[in-house]
Amino acid sequence: MKNQNGQLTTHEQFNQAAQAGRMDKQIVDAVLAHQAGPTPDTRRAIEALITHFEEDARAQDDAWVPTVDELSGLTSDVIAGKLKEVLHKPRPIPLANLGPLKQRQWIIPNWLPCGRVGMLTGEGGRGKSWLALQLAYALTTDGGHWLSPSHISSAKMPPVAGGHTVLYATWEDEPAEFVRRIGADKAQAMQNCHVIDFAGAGPLWGVQAGISTHDRAALLTTGEDLRASAERLEAALLVIDSLAGAYGANENDRGAVREFMASWDAWGRKNDCAVMLVAHPPKNADGYSGSTDWHSASRWRWELVTNENDADFLTCEKASYAEKPDRIQIVRNKDTLWQWTETNAQTHANNASLRKAATNAV
Repeated sequence: MKNQNGQLTTHEQFNQAAQAGRMDKQIVDAVLAHQAGPTPDTRRAIEALITHFEEDARAQDDAWVPTVDELSGLTSDVIAGKLKEVLHKPRPIPLANLGPLKQRQWIIPNWLPCGRVGMLTGEGGRGKSWLALQLAYALTTDGGHWLSPSHISSAKMPPVAGGHTVLYATWEDEPAEFVRRIGADKAQAMQNCHVIDFAGAGPLWGVQAGISTHDRAALLTTGEDLRASAERLEAALLVIDSLAGAYGANENDRGAVREFMASWDAWGRKNDCAVMLVAHPPKNADGYSGSTDWHSASRWRWELVTNENDADFLTCEKASYAEKPDRIQIVRNKDTLWQWTETNAQTHANNASLRKAATNAV
């Protein structure tokens, strides 16, 4: 049966797709037609499924192909869940079918791989957020040596390419604070850097309200919204500052930590968006707080540390895809107060006084 425009009805589209045993754009469009107002989660799952089947026809062999009668009794959330099961179902892939491959892509060679999850860790108040903001400025403007090593002949930190988009999710500082730190002129140049204030919005990951606390934590609505924003902007880097605000489950539960990290890493790979988790350690602890799986599941981890002489260093504590780079001594720029500059022992300055001056300035 066809409608007045000569097109197949939704019922016929479903029945034809079911008889052919396929899940393609035709039946996906019918899903959308059936849903008067599909949720963003459903729509993203459907769009991802179309891309998935276009790239791998074999994935349709055991795809879920509902009839219209089956679909009529399902809610949007159930449909989204079933589509995700198809999309995320692991399948064996012969290694011989994977080549030839492109070289791994980097945002910062040997330091920050494209599309992977990792952490920037260290004690609170040392300047991690400022370091992330400085990187965001370089990525969204002209790039280059983002640690500004004007006073040394050979920089340890590789330069970055500009022209990217960065999304910065914050639970700690209001967006206006970013402008205060970096300055109005520089902020004007950062058209491709976007800030989302999640203060009061709750975590990205946890147990849904009204659900038993014994249930496993999962991605919440705030997490879905953040991912949708990053996808819409085609962000190359998503900064989540801080992990304490974003993660609402038990940080010492290895299984929960691994699920959280695996979920964000899978999302990052799919969308070619690196995820930087800014994390604080507890008092009298090193690096980061909670399960060792935070480190194990990270594909990269930077740490901002201070030694007994009050010298600050940026170290790469984990590099999964390259030889671990040497640590870099950094110092607060005397002119900007907030900006970090690569330095060496001969040009070392009093970081404690600079940190105090920067705090007072803002």
